[in-house]
Amino acid sequence: MFKNFFFTIFLSLIFVSFLEASNEKINQQLFELKTSQDYAQKINDEKITLIMGQIIQKENEIKELEKELKDYVNKDDLQREINYQNNRIEDINSHVDKLSISVTVVGILITVILLLFTGTFFYVSNKKHLEKVDEWINKNKDKILEPIHEEGKELLKNIENRALKFYQEQLKDLKLDEKLNASQRQTKLEILNKVNELLEHKNKEEYTFDDWNSKYINSFYNNDFENALIYINSALKTAIKNSDFAMGLFNKGLVLSLIGDLRKGIEVYNELINRFKDSKENSILVCVVAALVGKGKNLGMLNKNGEALEIYDEVVKRFEDSKDNSILEKVASALVNKIESNLILNKKNTQKDLDLYFELVKDKKDELIKYQMITLLEKAKDSEVDEEIISWKDNFKDTLIKNWSFYELKTWANSFDDEVIKERLLRYIDIFEKHNESIEKNQSNI
Repeated sequence: MFKNFFFTIFLSLIFVSFLEASNEKINQQLFELKTSQDYAQKINDEKITLIMGQIIQKENEIKELEKELKDYVNKDDLQREINYQNNRIEDINSHVDKLSISVTVVGILITVILLLFTGTFFYVSNKKHLEKVDEWINKNKDKILEPIHEEGKELLKNIENRALKFYQEQLKDLKLDEKLNASQRQTKLEILNKVNELLEHKNKEEYTFDDWNSKYINSFYNNDFENALIYINSALKTAIKNSDFAMGLFNKGLVLSLIGDLRKGIEVYNELINRFKDSKENSILVCVVAALVGKGKNLGMLNKNGEALEIYDEVVKRFEDSKDNSILEKVASALVNKIESNLILNKKNTQKDLDLYFELVKDKKDELIKYQMITLLEKAKDSEVDEEIISWKDNFKDTLIKNWSFYELKTWANSFDDEVIKERLLRYIDIFEKHNESIEKNQSNI
């Protein structure tokens, strides 16, 4: 009968206890309500006790009647009396049940009132707390968001570094000592622009060899050789791997040669050649053979063709049996430069050199164009080759002359005392020198 009532009161007390932590004012109100509820419960308990007393009294009266019935023989009267008392007991029990229900209802109403009252104060208190929380968040939002911002920056940095590495990988196979056509140049410039955009977001103190080398390549292609030299020096300072250091030395020797400091270029090439002369690593050997060829070119431009021939012979001897295509390309370059030097020195080319050259460059028009050009100039010493020049131009109308300087050939042509020969050779050399320009012009008109 009282189980629901006490269970309801028990839940109320638990809920009140949970809310006490929210606010001191609420706690005071809860205390007053709890006291009122306890007082009401006390009154109800007293009423229940009174009723129970009445029930016990009636039970005692029944016992007295049963005792008296032993001497009473009228069964009809006895039965009527028993029925009467039973009815009285049922009425009393009914009153008790109704009272119990009333007490339970009162308990529930008190609980509801308590909840409503508590909720009101909790809402008011909660609103004030929310205002304080908003105020605290606005005051400390930068501090709160700092870890998120830092994590976002770190994530963006990682993404940019991955993108930068991806683009820089595409630049590694770039041969700076070879001329690119317009399409190739445009592709490389687009990659370089993306690399530079990413490098703008990177602290220079964190630049790696690849970063500085990318800056060097960009300046190189924009003919900004002064800054290119600064960047490649920075790259060499950050180089960790031998292959990177070898590449950096070659690039430095190349840019020094292009700005006309041929002797300084040779010094850098020699540093590379001597430092890695015993290396077995192909990526380093590619730089070594490129440095040897570059040194030979510089010697030729310094009119030291005899020394240049010795360098080219060294390249052929050391690397003609290599299985690396990049190295064999440099061997072919050494051979065609040797053929040019022999032309200038009025020497004959050996059949062995010619056979090896043609074996290396077969089906490579960008190499064959150089050999046929030299062959035509050799013939031009003795006679006109205008028709053959026309045929040459038609045969190589889509082929650029890569990695070639006409300085030595011009010097050679000007060395002739015969003005007719000199003029003829210079005229043909001019046609060859303008060949790339005419191809690029034709391509731009398509």
